[in-house]
Amino acid sequence: PSAADLAKLTAIRAKNGEGITASEADFILKTNAYTKKTGLWGEFNRNMLKKPIEPVSGAPQGSVTQRFGGKRAQTKEIRSNTPEGFALAFYAANEDYQATQLFPLTEQLQLFSNL
Repeated sequence: PSAADLAKLTAIRAKNGEGITASEADFILKTNAYTKKTGLWGEFNRNMLKKPIEPVSGAPQGSVTQRFGGKRAQTKEIRSNTPEGFALAFYAANEDYQATQLFPLTEQLQLFSNL
């Protein structure tokens, strides 16, 4: 994020999740300045460069994704999306990573073809 984006996030952060407008919530999402638990499985580069953005509380409950309460399909889709910044950083850190496979790909394909 730019210096202006960081300044805007600081101003929003000062609200401690109270009175966040819809446009501020959208900005938090756009800048990936929120927390979201993400589980990773497999082999990947664990020594990647980390440049975290301090998260902004976008709702009284914490993460801005909590603003999307409800059971509608659209709501669930929004909450389940992986933050773009994380996806891009994870890809960049692992693009050339050489994982050691537990067993050859041909064996993995055979395993899945039997399901």
